[in-house]
Amino acid sequence: MQGFKGWPEQIHHSTPKVVRQKYPYSPYKERNDYYFLLEQTQRGSTDITIWIQWFFGCLERAYASTEQSLSRILQKADFWKRNAAVHLNNRQHNIINKLLDGFEGKLTTTKYAKITKCSSLLREEEKHFKTV
Repeated sequence: MQGFKGWPEQIHHSTPKVVRQKYPYSPYKERNDYYFLLEQTQRGSTDITIWIQWFFGCLERAYASTEQSLSRILQKADFWKRNAAVHLNNRQHNIINKLLDGFEGKLTTTKYAKITKCSSLLREEEKHFKTV
């Protein structure tokens, strides 16, 4: 649906907004458009151009989404490779993973405590420095 002229108006209105996705693209999200185009193609003329355009649009979005996901995974792996010598406890490791995975919003001490199931960031730091 993105960028194709001559599409039925119903499809333009059902086009999902582009949002940041945590997981790769799924054509399941566009199933209504798929069935609409399939029905139009089967009932109309034998011209399947519009369906093929839609299909290649889905393929392009799936490729772009997969490329973004792989890029984030490789960046995360590179980060951990570069910082392999840094000593972190499990809570610190988990919170860094959350940040690398695309944590949204601000990371406050309250959020840190909830995510790591730690009553206080200060206590967490005290424990860390006593063990080092």
